[in-house]
Amino acid sequence: MGGLVGIFDHTHYIPTIRWKRGERLAIKALPAEIRSSMTPLIEIPPGRFKLRKTEKMLVIENRVTEFAKEIMECWGNDPFFIDFGFLSSPLNRTSDGRHIILRMVEESDLNNLRIIPVTGLYRDKHHYQALKALLQKGARDVCVRISCSDVDNGSIGEMLSTLLIGLGIPFSDTHLIIEKGYQGNNFDAPVAQINIMSALGPWKTLSLTCGSFPVDLTHLRKNELHQVPRCDWNAWKSIIVEHGVELNRIPTFGDCTIRHPIFSEPPEFANTSASIRYTADDYWLVLRGEALRKKGGQGHNQYYGLAGVLVSLQEYSGPAFSAGDHYINEVAIGNDGPGSAETWLRVGFNHHISFVVREISKFV
Repeated sequence: MGGLVGIFDHTHYIPTIRWKRGERLAIKALPAEIRSSMTPLIEIPPGRFKLRKTEKMLVIENRVTEFAKEIMECWGNDPFFIDFGFLSSPLNRTSDGRHIILRMVEESDLNNLRIIPVTGLYRDKHHYQALKALLQKGARDVCVRISCSDVDNGSIGEMLSTLLIGLGIPFSDTHLIIEKGYQGNNFDAPVAQINIMSALGPWKTLSLTCGSFPVDLTHLRKNELHQVPRCDWNAWKSIIVEHGVELNRIPTFGDCTIRHPIFSEPPEFANTSASIRYTADDYWLVLRGEALRKKGGQGHNQYYGLAGVLVSLQEYSGPAFSAGDHYINEVAIGNDGPGSAETWLRVGFNHHISFVVREISKFV
């Protein structure tokens, strides 16, 4: 399908996801009114293309075909950004030596997926060559993903112009994502960076993404309820409220949902604690229990109690709010559950995305 996609503004939402099973099932359960107000940015972690125990050799083409079918099943024909930046050679090459972007776009077109490939300033030459070859076949949107530190480079305008001219794509067909990275309590509003970038050209869309969920929960005491500030969301609101009149263009909000923005594979066979991550207005509620494999502990049955606590809190949105909220209530009353760690991440993702889309619509 490919081609050009529509324009969106600051009433839209860009969640960054890594297409783990919990995330994609959370996306699949979203209703049409939520999907229409968001465009996911999918990052592909290296683990997605590792050799499986049942395989004698890795066939990238087969993995890409599976991936495209998953997107069709879980996201459908709505536009999405996709970034293969985590994959280095040979994981980004097919058996005939072509770059994985070309194969992914071919599979997307076969499945009528509206794929928007992501590029940036420091990709390898094979990436740029593949993207240019793709664009020569017909008009197609591209996303350029840069960091705030890139913007501070005095040559950013020249670098981006060189990139777009080299690819043969105009500003008007290019989506720009500016990344703030991890956002802690000390926030420096990137007003100057946003204005510099918006003045460079008529970007099709302009988004600001960051994340503030902690890297893990080990600093939070067990068997307690915690509030973790949503610094990413609070920062975006402050940009609009305190600096809106200074902006040439209001950026679309993007975050990393309920994950830390810097990617790392979790330790293999980690004995994680039972926990629920639940998005509220300006903070996340984190209900943390004991290790799931603690000797003599309650294991996964802890989720019954955690769900029961959550539905009793004023922050709980009610069972009709989202598929995730419905599941929470069903576990709390004993009709379902207890669920696994992955199940509860799926629940948290689904609630978070539903919450943020509605939150943006109310705020703006």
